[in-house]
Amino acid sequence: MRVRYVNHSKEKIEVKKQMMTLLALGITIAVLAAGTAQAQVQNASLEMTVNSDTAAVGEPITFTITKTNLLPNDFTWYVRDFLPAGVEFVSATSSQGDCALKSRAELGIPYNPTNGYDSDVVHCDLGTILSGETATIDITVSQTAAGEITNYAADNGENLAHATVTVE
Repeated sequence: MRVRYVNHSKEKIEVKKQMMTLLALGITIAVLAAGTAQAQVQNASLEMTVNSDTAAVGEPITFTITKTNLLPNDFTWYVRDFLPAGVEFVSATSSQGDCALKSRAELGIPYNPTNGYDSDVVHCDLGTILSGETATIDITVSQTAAGEITNYAADNGENLAHATVTVE
């Protein structure tokens, strides 16, 4: 009887190549999916309006922030409104979740040297916003001096919004 030796090393190499190809494909898909999710978060809608283009000193000014979840899935959002210099905070209400006035230090946000003002921040935890749904925030302030003020807000998806009012 004759024993025949079969070399399986070529077959093993081919199987390893196929496995590595599938692994590389899986990693590529995971990276692309993560990049798409981040891009979608950054493209989610954040808008701000103000109740009037002009206001008198001491008159209440209300900024309305609208957060729309454009993601294909439900997502937990927060919005931070960086109050401009020279305003006094009056109130903040949201259609869902909770809002509170916080210092930059409480939130771990460094001092902003570009405007020379260490503004307080209205932080609103909106909770989960369903895909395609919207939450609104009304922030009321009172301006202490004449001039132009611009209010800025950002969400946890790095979306930005702002509105400007002239105080006379």
